[in-house]
Amino acid sequence: MDPFALMLDWRTGALEPHTSRTERHVSDMRGAYADQAALSQLVEQGDPLVYEVLQYDVPEEVGQLICCTTVLHPGTVGQEYFMTKGHYHLERDTGEVYLGLSGNGQLLLMTEDGGKAVTPMGPGPSHREHR
Repeated sequence: MDPFALMLDWRTGALEPHTSRTERHVSDMRGAYADQAALSQLVEQGDPLVYEVLQYDVPEEVGQLICCTTVLHPGTVGQEYFMTKGHYHLERDTGEVYLGLSGNGQLLLMTEDGGKAVTPMGPGPSHREHR
């Protein structure tokens, strides 16, 4: 793969260029929130956008650096703030850096064995994950 350059807009989280974009609406988040009635009501009221991921796709092979940004929109489902869906890396020995651009929140990391770690998030580097 040829070298490439990416630009991150520090105000909006936009990554340019990006080669794929994923959107998650409230309807995509069933099972992630405690209040399913509140979730269903939001879906009926227009199914708001919870977050979007902009990614520069690279081959799925050891040594490649995956670059993406996630823009989490403000909102709540019942008493819980909008959140992203969790994921596991295909290659478990993969690092990940979380960087907040604005706002405040919590980063919840869960392991396959049910363990979890909660880290406060705000502007600036907040957490580095490595499994």
